[in-house]
Amino acid sequence: MTEASRPIEVLFRVVSSGFGLGLPVEGVFVVCGRGDLVIWSGITGSEGAAMALLPGFPEWAYVTDDPGALLVGGSHPSRIAIRLGDFVGSGPGLPLEISIPFENVVFAGPIAHSSETHVLIDVLFATDRGRDGSARFNSRRSQDGSLAVGVCTVSIPRDHRLARLERPAAWRFWTDGEVGRHFMILARADLADGEFADQLSAQAGAPPQSFVFVHGYRTTFDDAIYRTAQLAYDLGFAGVPIAYSWPSAGNSLGYLSDLNNAEWSSEHLARFLARLRLLLPDLTIHTLAHSMGNRVLAGALQLVDSAASLQMDVRLNQVVLTAPDIDAAVFRRLAKSITARATQVTMYASINDEALRVARALQGGYIRAGDASEILIVHGVDTIDASAVDTNLVGHSYYGDNRSVLSDIFSLISTGARPSGRFGIEPATLGGQVYWTFRA
Repeated sequence: MTEASRPIEVLFRVVSSGFGLGLPVEGVFVVCGRGDLVIWSGITGSEGAAMALLPGFPEWAYVTDDPGALLVGGSHPSRIAIRLGDFVGSGPGLPLEISIPFENVVFAGPIAHSSETHVLIDVLFATDRGRDGSARFNSRRSQDGSLAVGVCTVSIPRDHRLARLERPAAWRFWTDGEVGRHFMILARADLADGEFADQLSAQAGAPPQSFVFVHGYRTTFDDAIYRTAQLAYDLGFAGVPIAYSWPSAGNSLGYLSDLNNAEWSSEHLARFLARLRLLLPDLTIHTLAHSMGNRVLAGALQLVDSAASLQMDVRLNQVVLTAPDIDAAVFRRLAKSITARATQVTMYASINDEALRVARALQGGYIRAGDASEILIVHGVDTIDASAVDTNLVGHSYYGDNRSVLSDIFSLISTGARPSGRFGIEPATLGGQVYWTFRA
C-alpha cells in the first residue's frame, strides 16, 4: 500500500444532533489517503447508526446537519471544526450523503500531547486570588489586587463525553482523580509577562483568537481551569483558552463574600482584557461568563466605557453571557456598556435555574437577568431561552453541561452567525419584541 492510499484512523466527535438519528455520537472513521471518506456504523451512544460515503475527499468533507468537531488521531493530533453545509438524503434511509465545501473546514492548533488514554491541553490563566502556604491559589484576594498569570496543563480522558466534566465524586475526597478517567491538572506554572506573551502567541492560531472564561459563584481556581479546558475541548476551539479566576469562596456559604469580590475584581479583568490587546494587537477575543462572573465582566466593560482617563482599549468579538446573576433592571443599564465593546452579545437564560431563584430570594426578590420566568429583551443583546433543553438538577450550568447549548455556542463563536442563521433555535415574540428559544 502506498503512502498516499494508506488508511488513516480518525477519532470522531459530533457536537449536536442530526436528522433525528440519535446523534451526537462518538465513533471512528477512516480516511483512505486522498480518496473516499467513510464513516461507519457501530457508533457509541447513538439510538441508531449513521453512515456517510463521500467520494472526492479533497473537495468534500463529512458533517452532520449541525456544527461538529473532529479529533484527528496520531501522536500530534489537530483539531478540526466543521460548520453546516448543504445536505441530501436526509431521513431514515442510509447511507446519508452530506456535502460541504472543503474550504469550510477550519483547522485549529495542535493539542499539546496525545496518548491512548488521554490528551493534554494548555489553559492560560489570570487571577487576582491570594495564595496559601503551598503557593496554590485560595479564596482570598491578592495583595493590592495584583494579577498572576500562568499556564496549567490539563489531562482530558480519551473517552470524555461531550458536555460532561469527568471529575471524582465529591464523596471521594481522598483522591484528586486518575489520568485517563478524569480531568486532571498535571502541571501549573506562573509566567513572567514576556513568557505569557510568548505562550499566548504560540497557542492563538492563525488568525489569532482566544476565549476568556469568567467563572461564577462557588468556584475554586482548579474548578475554573477544568471548566475552561472542557469548553475549549468540546467547542473544538481554534485558539487559546484563558481562565480568568476571581476570588470566589468555592462553597455554598460564600455567596455574600462572592458578591463583594466579584465587584472588586471587575477593574482587574478590564485591565487584563486591555493587556491582551497590547500583547497581541491582532488577537480576536471572545468572552464567556457564567452566573456571578457576568457581574465581573459587565462591571469591567462599564468601567472601560465610563472611565476614559484609564485609556483601556478593550474590543471583544463574541460576548456570551450564561445564566447571569445580575438584577434584570441593572442589566438593562449595563447593556449599553457591554454592547459598545462587543461585535455581538448573546445571553442565555432558563426558567429551570434553581440557583438564580435562590439568588433572587437572597436579594430582595428582584428577578435576575438569567431567569427566563420573565424574559429579558434588551436592544443589542440576543436573548436565548434555554428552558426547553435538558439541564442538571439545579439547571444553572447548562452552558457547559448540555449538548444543545454547547452546539449553539460552537456555531456562534466559529461562524459569528446571528440566531436566525443557527440550527436548533427559533424565534419567539414578547410584546412585539423578538427573542429565541431552543426547539423542544
